[in-house]
Amino acid sequence: MAGYDTESYSGLVQTHSDHLLLPPPQCERLVEAVRDAITRLGGGRLEYRYRTVLLYAHVQ
Repeated sequence: MAGYDTESYSGLVQTHSDHLLLPPPQCERLVEAVRDAITRLGGGRLEYRYRTVLLYAHVQ
């Protein structure tokens, strides 16, 4: 599990490829909404559970 504060997670959100494709005004609104949600609902902290899936194929 990773923990983020409001600013660090909103910075991370801006590096996601689907967010980079948004027009700048729309991306800014998205980031502001993320900041607001983390501040209001999470008290300024977000705990994010990462899950890794490993797929293995063996070709004979």
